[in-house]
Amino acid sequence: MKVLYSRVSTLNQNASRQHHNKTYDLLIQDKCSGAIPFFDRPNGKRLMEMISNDSISSFHIHSIDRLGRSLLNILETMKVLHENGIPIVISDLGLTTLVDGKVSATTQMIVSLLGTISELNRENIRIRILEGVEIGKLKGKYLGRQKGSHESIDKFLLKPKSKKIKTFIDKGYSIREITSIVNCSPNTVLKVKKCL
Repeated sequence: MKVLYSRVSTLNQNASRQHHNKTYDLLIQDKCSGAIPFFDRPNGKRLMEMISNDSISSFHIHSIDRLGRSLLNILETMKVLHENGIPIVISDLGLTTLVDGKVSATTQMIVSLLGTISELNRENIRIRILEGVEIGKLKGKYLGRQKGSHESIDKFLLKPKSKKIKTFIDKGYSIREITSIVNCSPNTVLKVKKCL
């Protein structure tokens, strides 16, 4: 079976560009950060079961960063697929990672280079966000909560972010998954859990 995997980082992002005009037997999609190791994602676990059952003939992705934003994780995911004889088809490159059951040195080099670029891109995004926060603080636009102020549990749980976190807690997502999806700290998730 040809499996197409797509991933977006947030719930409100649309992944249709990743599977438009592509032929596949099954579409599997995750909405989570690329920083989450591939097989720790909700559908990464499902794919692992499919790999174990020999039900995947080829694994298709739009671009290499759909596998992850960490070179190490990308290479580990590829290793699992390759050990099970499953070629990865990377659409935007027109590249298949296994040819006659072997990975070429050129393919390995291209994937490693793109994985490194993806990792750098993620780090640059993080740096830009932190710079923006610092500039906002200097301009008085990013103040945060005043020191010594307290928020009631009811008010905290009524916040949109808290409601979203509660939804994912109820669905059984892990703290790590929730922090990536909702874009919050693990402490915020723990605080919501404690208040429920």
